[in-house]
Amino acid sequence: MANWVKIDIENHPDKIKLKQIHAKEYPQLKEKLISLQKDWKDQAYADSLKTLIKEIDQTFIMQKEIMTSLATFDSYQDGITPILSESKSDEITTNINNLSVHLHRILDALKLTTSDQQISMIENMQLLSRTNFILLGFIIVLGFLLTIRLSSQIIKPVNSLHNLVNKVSKGELDNDSIKITNDEIGEMVGDVQKMVEGLKTTATFANEIGKGNLESEFAPLSEKDVLGNALITMRDNLVKVAKEDKQRNWSNEGYAAFGEILRNHYDSTNEMLDTFLIKLVKYVQANQGWLYIVNDEDENDPYLELKSVYAFDRKKFQTKRIGKGEGLAGQAWIEGDLIYLTDVPDSYVTITSGLGDSNPKAILIVPIKVNDTINGIMEFASFNEFQSYQVEFIQKLSETLASSLSTMKINERTKILLEESQKQRNQMHEQEEELRQNLEELQATQEEMKRKQENTDLFIQQLKAHELELMKENEILKSKV
Repeated sequence: MANWVKIDIENHPDKIKLKQIHAKEYPQLKEKLISLQKDWKDQAYADSLKTLIKEIDQTFIMQKEIMTSLATFDSYQDGITPILSESKSDEITTNINNLSVHLHRILDALKLTTSDQQISMIENMQLLSRTNFILLGFIIVLGFLLTIRLSSQIIKPVNSLHNLVNKVSKGELDNDSIKITNDEIGEMVGDVQKMVEGLKTTATFANEIGKGNLESEFAPLSEKDVLGNALITMRDNLVKVAKEDKQRNWSNEGYAAFGEILRNHYDSTNEMLDTFLIKLVKYVQANQGWLYIVNDEDENDPYLELKSVYAFDRKKFQTKRIGKGEGLAGQAWIEGDLIYLTDVPDSYVTITSGLGDSNPKAILIVPIKVNDTINGIMEFASFNEFQSYQVEFIQKLSETLASSLSTMKINERTKILLEESQKQRNQMHEQEEELRQNLEELQATQEEMKRKQENTDLFIQQLKAHELELMKENEILKSKV
């Protein structure tokens, strides 16, 4: 503190160090002392430490006052402030010396107390060592006696158990008969025999899976039966793979069959759609089916036109048109996505069978679209819910049908254009022939008129010649008179 009063340099190392003591080192040391004080059993020492800490806090407050009053170089130029600060500094030095003496007294008392505790601890450890030595000798004698008494009852079962475990480690599951005693060894033998039986059951289950019997039942030995649970997981995965293969084969066979239908030649589009719908309803095991095609001949009034209906192997011819947003089919047309209902309203549709009229359990409506262009709608009703792989199959098949319909539509339009073009060519040929005939008649008429004109000109020339002759004769007659 004396250096702070005498040195007017703001960033002097002693000043920086004192600031660190106030800001960090003393608060940490104070916290440690308070923490240690809580573990002291002697309340007098604890109270002395509390008093010491309070006095140190007061001393630090006085130091803080000096540090604040002499914080800048200008504060040292004031003659009164350094003098007052030096007086306080002397008082602080005296307090620190007194605090140091007080602290050393506490430390000496604590050292004395610690020394007494160490002596007591050493005596207790010596007593404990002698007690442990006596107990160790007693345990050795008792263990020796117990070993002699129980060796005959333990060695033989343990050897038998060892032989059994050795066979199991080699994969032999012969359950040798071992006498089970009413002790821990007997419990171990029983557990090993249960393990052997469980392994036999697990091996039988594995053999059934190897034979392809994926419906074989098996219960694991426990929730933590690693091998049993692994076999069950393998069986379930094989069942899943077999199911997926079956569904994949079903889909591939369907794609091939319906691809053949679309490649065949038909007299009309309606004939192809009838064949396609009947086959598809049966293939997905539905009960009824409807197929609508977008009729956009009038661009201002497009609608869905019912082209094919199937129900129970007989064709029901109906005339029906559906506008955009009308019913579920019209809604699917607008949204461009499938609609699948499993809670079918009673008034939506009924399926007639030998047992009467019944409501379907599921309705599936799939747009026939390709490249976001909807060419139609397919709708199916069934007593059974449609499986996800069936819905996916119908969706992909609808894309193929949409492509075929687009191609057929283009071909039909091309055919119509060709017929119209041929008709126009025939009309033009007829008109050309008629024009040719008219030209020939006009040419004949012109030739006839030319011939008549020539005759007329010849007749006029003859008349003129005759007129000249008459005039000459008239002149001769006049001259004679």
